[in-house]
Amino acid sequence: MSYLRLKASDRVVRKLKVILILVALAMAGILGLFAYEMHEEALLIGPDMAFDARLWKATELGGMNTTRMRMENDLLRKQPLVGMTRRDVIALLGPPDPEYAPNGTMVYWLGPGGGPFGFGIDSTFLEVRLTNDRVVAVRETSG
Repeated sequence: MSYLRLKASDRVVRKLKVILILVALAMAGILGLFAYEMHEEALLIGPDMAFDARLWKATELGGMNTTRMRMENDLLRKQPLVGMTRRDVIALLGPPDPEYAPNGTMVYWLGPGGGPFGFGIDSTFLEVRLTNDRVVAVRETSG
């Protein structure tokens, strides 16, 4: 009788091992897909660029142009926009996009949005919030 119990417990252990292996394979696949997506996004956007106000203002908006997106990190690192006046921001970045700007906000198109796994129709924007004509917050947003 104890022999039969061992056989039953061996079957349970084998099933657990198979389940653990399948879970590990699924997790590895998910992590691999995530890593691929991050790598693909970096390839599509390209490497960061130094902020250049002249190039920022001259950048043609729309399509797959990622010039502004590539300059964003350097811009925010070197030019703390918070505290600047609306006039100062316009002098630096040019006029905001009126199509996307709600009251009290200046919005600048950065580039195409990727969405999950590269499927998406959204764009990425730099949103500059103002209170009393001074910048109080800056964030990247999609929409």
